[in-house]
Amino acid sequence: MSLHPMLLRQLERSGWKEGDPPSTPEQWNNLLKRISHAYTEADQERYLLSRSQDLASNEIEEICLRLTEAQRIAGLGDWNFNLQNDTGQWSDGCIHIFGLACTSLTPSYSNFLACLDSADREKFTAAVDTALVQGDSFEIDFQIPVKNRDNRWVHANVQPIPNPEGKAFRIRGTAMDITERKRAERGMELIQFVMENASVNITFLDANARIRYVNKAACETLGYTKEELLGMSIPDIDPFFPSDVWDEHWKKLKNCKTGSFETKHQRKNGEIFPVEVTAKYIEFAGKAYHVAFDSDVSERKYLEEQLLQSQKMEAIGTLVGGIAHDFNNMLAGIMGNTYLAKMHAADIPKLLNNIETIDTLSNQAAEMVRQLLTFARKDRVKMQSLSAASFLKEAVKLACTAIPANIECLCETPSEDMRIHIDPTQLQQVIMNLMNNAKDAVENIRDGKIICSLKPYSADMDFRLRYPTCEGHEFACLSISDNGCGIRKEVMDRVFEPFFTTKEVDKGTGLGLAMVYGAVQNHQGAIEVESVFGQGTAFNIYLPLAPVSVSSEAEEETVPSFEPAMGQSELILIVDDEEQLREVIKAVLQKLGYRVLTAVDGMAAVKLYKEHANQIDLVILDVVMPKMGGVEAARLIRQSNPRVPIMFATGYDKEQALKAQQEVANSLVLNKPFSVESLSQTIKQLLDS
Repeated sequence: MSLHPMLLRQLERSGWKEGDPPSTPEQWNNLLKRISHAYTEADQERYLLSRSQDLASNEIEEICLRLTEAQRIAGLGDWNFNLQNDTGQWSDGCIHIFGLACTSLTPSYSNFLACLDSADREKFTAAVDTALVQGDSFEIDFQIPVKNRDNRWVHANVQPIPNPEGKAFRIRGTAMDITERKRAERGMELIQFVMENASVNITFLDANARIRYVNKAACETLGYTKEELLGMSIPDIDPFFPSDVWDEHWKKLKNCKTGSFETKHQRKNGEIFPVEVTAKYIEFAGKAYHVAFDSDVSERKYLEEQLLQSQKMEAIGTLVGGIAHDFNNMLAGIMGNTYLAKMHAADIPKLLNNIETIDTLSNQAAEMVRQLLTFARKDRVKMQSLSAASFLKEAVKLACTAIPANIECLCETPSEDMRIHIDPTQLQQVIMNLMNNAKDAVENIRDGKIICSLKPYSADMDFRLRYPTCEGHEFACLSISDNGCGIRKEVMDRVFEPFFTTKEVDKGTGLGLAMVYGAVQNHQGAIEVESVFGQGTAFNIYLPLAPVSVSSEAEEETVPSFEPAMGQSELILIVDDEEQLREVIKAVLQKLGYRVLTAVDGMAAVKLYKEHANQIDLVILDVVMPKMGGVEAARLIRQSNPRVPIMFATGYDKEQALKAQQEVANSLVLNKPFSVESLSQTIKQLLDS
């Protein structure tokens, strides 16, 4: 009899041996009990085996579910492909990562490649081919196009699978969605790029003032390499920020979180420069940092100083112009009275000599006022278009006549012709003054030298910022330099101020450079001074080049005779708000044979003229007067008589007077203070016209 193996196994466990059959009823009874018991144990074993299989199946299913969920959460998928027959499998994680591109595709290597971005497909296949030959695993990043969205980034681990013969034709691998990581990396790369290439200096400092990060701009500004700076502390680059000041600053910044201030940094070459700093307190990864954004403000500080200097000079010019108005009126009165006094003292030689001295001093004072007015840009300018080189040669030649022979004078001009639009007389005076100053600077210097040079100059942005009022782009740069004593740095900002001088008493009025400054401004130019004390000085004048079409616009003033022109009882109306000046002009004109009417302002003059319109032969009008100025009064008088001759007398606002002369026919301008000869000749010219 053949027994079931499971039954036989149970019988053997109970002590029965196959081939040992029972011989008695009792043995059979024991055998049947054993068989019954064996069947029961076999059923239990079979049940347990079936139960184990069910439990294992459930656990495997649960593990698979957990693995799938873990892959989904981690953005991970797995796949394997047979490259020979183009078949394979991919997990739900791959479908989630690759998106809709995979859901309708049969798992295969070719369909897998079809999901990749075209630019990455060739790179991936080349890597797989290499791995199949060499048998090495590899990692690779690639992109998957997603409709209407940015590409998705995937990181893959790929492993070749060899067959029993050792030849690989299968691959398996995992894919992980790293899009967010890539975005974060790109964001960090962008931030790093922006910080590294920012135009401001960026520095990270720790609580101990040690430098933890610097960008490229900071390295270039300070002149150190990044490696050098990362081994330094803030006092190494900011001598005004010692440790005790830093500690206080750190505490304040920690409380306020942000702050702005100005300080000075020191470059590797020792140069100190001003900076403007914006600081922020931040905490990152458990550590505190001081983040400084600073900029070199040297250029801005320079421009601010230039602006302040320009405003100061403009204010001084306005003040000078106002003083000149009153001073010229007084000088005109003095010169008129000296003329009358000379007539009364003709027979008293000693008194006449004193009066002549007063007259000479008055003329010298008038010349000083003219220089002041040039500085204040209120002087009359007679423009001509001239060759810059020819003018400079002649001007230097004339100025050299006052330079001692032991001082070498050089004039350097370019071969190219540059034409400038200038007032020759005024610019000649500029060169005379500068060369005279240079002469004084080198008089005690062995081998003293004065160099006058001319060269073209094209304005750059820096020049435009310094001198916004200069028009045009091309300039003639006229330089007068010397190797003399130089100018002290502390007085450089004052050299153009009226009455400021570093010369000894009785050796300078302090008006020479003031006149130079004003004359250059009158020519819409700019002047700069460079000097090193003990080594020399250079004045650079920038004059705009004249357009080719510009022609000479010189205006000839009336050249007075040396003798006053006498009148023939013509009636003249004198209008001036200064009583003393008005009365002295009246007395002078009466001495010259004229009849005179006077008025205190323009309003009174118009009224008086209407009363004597048919008798008045000429009107002398002060330009600046209360109630009604001379220009407006002239217009109203001309309404009564369009042909009456008018003379504008001005000691200050010559531009307004010249404009009035252009608008009012048969009129001339006479500048105060004027001599009796000039006054009489101008009156004669108007009456004869």
